[in-house]
Amino acid sequence: MRTTSSDLPPISEGAVIVEPKIMENSVNRASPILAPTINPWSFRSGMQDLFPGGEVGQETEIARGLEALHIPDLKIISSPGLLAFYSRDQADVPDLLRNVLFNSLPDAVALPFSVDAIPSVLRYAAKKKTPIVVRGAGSSPLGGSIPVNKGIVLDMNALDRVLRFDASQRAVKVQAGIRWADLDWLLEQHGLCVPCTPSSRFSTVGGWVATGGIGISSISAGHLSRSVLELDVIDSEGVLRKLTPRDRDFRSLFGSEGQLAVIASVTLQTKAKPASPAPRLTFFPDHASALNYSMSLASAAQRSMDLTYFSPAKFDAINRILGKYHFPVAHGVLSCY
Repeated sequence: MRTTSSDLPPISEGAVIVEPKIMENSVNRASPILAPTINPWSFRSGMQDLFPGGEVGQETEIARGLEALHIPDLKIISSPGLLAFYSRDQADVPDLLRNVLFNSLPDAVALPFSVDAIPSVLRYAAKKKTPIVVRGAGSSPLGGSIPVNKGIVLDMNALDRVLRFDASQRAVKVQAGIRWADLDWLLEQHGLCVPCTPSSRFSTVGGWVATGGIGISSISAGHLSRSVLELDVIDSEGVLRKLTPRDRDFRSLFGSEGQLAVIASVTLQTKAKPASPAPRLTFFPDHASALNYSMSLASAAQRSMDLTYFSPAKFDAINRILGKYHFPVAHGVLSCY
């Protein structure tokens, strides 16, 4: 929905508003993340498809113990090369910090292909007193999925199915490993979307619950917990629990980084997908003016879907990349309605 000047807070003297057509066109003509002719749900990976022939190496005691349990629908990964992959996330860590802080490999990686395989892994880890690190896409650059104390990495990526979808109730239940891009693709076919989403479309739904739930449109739609109807979680004793917003422990799972329980599935409340947002870029002569304007937008009756601050250095770098003076070298606030 477009806004008029009367809908927005007043702008301080000296500010410049830019609503470039190039920005609006880039939104309206944006290609979908996945082409409409491709159905991501027609491609299903099985245990034999991931790391064929290269998942077993010189096994640790933990890896051998997991293998000995013969847990159905569970792949154990222990080759040094693949364990090295699971020892990192998306962060570009300097060599000094990497050698000091991130110089350990997990003892094993457990890759479940059904939720039923998870309780046995958790009970085994509790018995052996070995750490469990739950991993989604590893898209966070903050080290949350790095096994600094070795142990077992529980890779949730194969649990990526839509379990239930009710378009009339605008509710969808998904496994924790589903990527936001795939969920968006499904919802777009029905004119729906989740009220707020992370900035990384290849991150997982369960991963975003575990890492906090603040992202795009959180200013207008609120925290992700407002859009979650139910969580299925598995505690350290291997017990499956269902939590709703009425439960005392529900809110604690958001931002828990996998330390309280393994998130197995998430039921989300969706909404009608709004029209293409209209971006509005406003420039200010100083940082204080830009900050005050941002605060007024965040507290307005009609809130912006998103707010992004850009420093003068950012615009200077953009101009250099573009090879021309496209933006003023000033403090900028980008809002969307």
